[in-house]
Amino acid sequence: MGAAVARLFAKQGASVIVGDIDEDAASEVVKSIADTISSARAIDRKVDVTDKGSVERLAQFIRDEMGPADILVNTFGIAEFVPMLELSFDTWRSTVNVNLTGTFLTCRAIGRQMVEQQRGKIINVGSTASFSGVPGMVHYTAAKHGVLGLTRALAVEWGKYNIHVNCICPGATTTPLMLSSTTEQWRTDRKKRVPTGRLSSPENQAHLALFLASSESDNLSGAGIPTDGGVYAMAAATSNDALASD
Repeated sequence: MGAAVARLFAKQGASVIVGDIDEDAASEVVKSIADTISSARAIDRKVDVTDKGSVERLAQFIRDEMGPADILVNTFGIAEFVPMLELSFDTWRSTVNVNLTGTFLTCRAIGRQMVEQQRGKIINVGSTASFSGVPGMVHYTAAKHGVLGLTRALAVEWGKYNIHVNCICPGATTTPLMLSSTTEQWRTDRKKRVPTGRLSSPENQAHLALFLASSESDNLSGAGIPTDGGVYAMAAATSNDALASD
């Protein structure tokens, strides 16, 4: 999702800094932007979102290189299925640290610049797990509920600074991670439970991020937006027959 956001924003004329703990991945995204958008300005930087110093160094680099940030999109996250009684403290801690604490650290570090300039757009990425429980993912569900709560609290606290904070909450999205960790049969079965009949793409999420970063969304803040093809809106008892085409 982060790669799709970076490419779309660069295409729209934004100067983009791609931060990732995986330096090669960040570099690959920047190279793909340079190869397809001749006028784009894109820079890759290594950052560990769980490390306060690393995040603050990234924020300082952004200020020094491009001036105060106007837009922050937090697309990072980790997840794995582990039943509660088998969930280790280390897995709990790492999941919460990346998904929730990382979002807190980046929002705070970049938010300082936005408060100074009295404007900004922050787009966090939660999950449909931000709204409901997911069996086998207590740690992830708790963290993503926290991301949505953080989004809402910041929207209220920073609204007076003309800073808008919203949260995209994707359902199953065809990222490389999802494609590599699921079977084709799983994806086929999952699509049957999606009212629109298809899984989301990273580009779907990127276009929503672009809208939230634009002036078109200036009256929207504190929202958690499910982008799952209607799954969250669906009653639990809805049958596959009811969803199937006539």
